Amino acid sequence: MTTTKMKFPLALTLGFVASGWTFTSLDANQPMAIPATPMTASQAANQPQKTSVNERMARGSDRIANQNRLKLIMLAIHDYFNAKSRFPQDIKDKNGEPLLSWRVELLPYIEQDADENHALYKQFNFNEPWDSEHNKKLVAKMPDIYRLKFQPKEETKTYSQFFGGPGTAFDPGPKLKMVDVLDEKTLGVVEAGPPVDWTKPADIPYAPKKPFPKLELPYKNVFTVAFMNGATYTLKPDLDPKILQKLIGRDDEQPAPDLKTLKANLRLTKEELEELPILLIEKEKFLEVIAEQVREQRRLIGELITLKDLPDLPPDDDHSWGGGDSRLFILTSERLKSRNKELQKLIDAKKK
Repeated sequence: MTTTKMKFPLALTLGFVASGWTFTSLDANQPMAIPATPMTASQAANQPQKTSVNERMARGSDRIANQNRLKLIMLAIHDYFNAKSRFPQDIKDKNGEPLLSWRVELLPYIEQDADENHALYKQFNFNEPWDSEHNKKLVAKMPDIYRLKFQPKEETKTYSQFFGGPGTAFDPGPKLKMVDVLDEKTLGVVEAGPPVDWTKPADIPYAPKKPFPKLELPYKNVFTVAFMNGATYTLKPDLDPKILQKLIGRDDEQPAPDLKTLKANLRLTKEELEELPILLIEKEKFLEVIAEQVREQRRLIGELITLKDLPDLPPDDDHSWGGGDSRLFILTSERLKSRNKELQKLIDAKKK
């Protein structure tokens, strides 16, 4: 494990393109797309998918949005650790009684809607519980990052929780450091319920020697999780609790299972397949925007070269002035080629 701050420079912009034609799981080094904006109450009500907790199915766009949201939360957790040398915990009073959730404590470190999150954070009274007369008014202002796509804008309950208890990455006892999370296959934030009010200091209770908690998953076909190293996965929704326990313990000396065997077996639905041509058109437009900016950068650098006193280029952490980003374009190109070969094989097999 490393305490280096996770960064997503050009990969952040290329995330939509690099996903190819299927919807795949993202690991810590894969590009990331911007999470979709949650629906309004009327939009959610008009969705064709079933809304029963036990029947709701996560479509491809849902899965990508959920993984990206968890990745942003984990990025904020890493930023919090870099700033305070510990992981976020529930805000407590002088007697150790929890007042507000870690989700409130994390607000200043969430980059999505940063200004709004900073302003919201300053409105809380940190000497009062989450449901005090003052703090309860702020429950209605839940940030989008804690809200699933199917949840209306007015929703105040979140599925974004972690397993809290002895031996977990968010052990409520000691103030853990990165080096304390020895197993990099340790679960961080997951999408599971029952959902709780986002400011309430409540998460999934866990104790190694007690019965495993019954999880209420928001979707029937996937269990979306983020690990402490920032990797996100869509796991099978019916995993054996014994397997989950191996992923929850931060240093249980248990061999971690192969995550590839735990990933949900997903296939695109007929509706998703019918949407793909539209998505590909959007990707073509997105690629053209990138190409236009590359051409503009080439023009501007050419103009700089003609100046008698060549100025220094502005500092750039990603080293993209010298073409360092080309590896990302190559990766995108290779993924598209690979997907096209897969498509051609499917077509050839059908024709036979």
